[in-house]
Amino acid sequence: MIGRSVRCMVRCRPYPTLFQRLSTGHLSQMPTFQRRFKGAKRTEKKTVDQEKWTGDQEYDLTEMTNTMDGHLEYLKETFQTIKGEGSDPISVIGELKINADGSTYPIKAVGTVSKKSAQVIVVNLYDSSYTLEAIQAITDYESSFAPALQDDTTIFCATPKITKEYKAKLQAIVKEKSGEVKNGMKREAKAAQANAKKFEDTMAKDDLRNIVKEIDNQTNKKIKLIDDMLKIKLKELS
Repeated sequence: MIGRSVRCMVRCRPYPTLFQRLSTGHLSQMPTFQRRFKGAKRTEKKTVDQEKWTGDQEYDLTEMTNTMDGHLEYLKETFQTIKGEGSDPISVIGELKINADGSTYPIKAVGTVSKKSAQVIVVNLYDSSYTLEAIQAITDYESSFAPALQDDTTIFCATPKITKEYKAKLQAIVKEKSGEVKNGMKREAKAAQANAKKFEDTMAKDDLRNIVKEIDNQTNKKIKLIDDMLKIKLKELS
């Protein structure tokens, strides 16, 4: 006869293969599933009470996995704009960092970047105080952009030639973006673990251990996906 003690249930999102995610183009639209640990008995699904744990709730990790998938979607979209041939220089310039108002921002946050013609990129800044910083950032990154001031807030840039040095700079960008997304994943995992540990006084140790283990498993799988995506992208840019 099954006893009355109930182990926790963790609901999270299934983890598709790299091929499935890259081929479908959907990194976040995946169904959820429910996982029960050994020894659990079926009970009516209940949500977690943030104040106490009674032992028969479903511990839901969907919010964490949704946020992590959002990070992956951002990385995938970023990678699509960075190419060895036909790379989008608008995205490259937009991501360059400048110091403004005592903080660091990408150029796209303090202005717009667009294509004037096949050979000319135009940067329109929201304030003239950003102009010199933007010109310096563009020049330091790639001199062949040849930024030229048109008026107080407008800069014209040339479409750069795809050289070996330029590809190396694109590789540095994808590595940086991958690192940022990994850090985002780790922050989400840390927050999810901290939330689970709020129940350590009322939750069985095995239940808490299983939840933390599931968080680690999901995080490690997603970080592995980032590494695989980065490896493919670096090869493409070589």
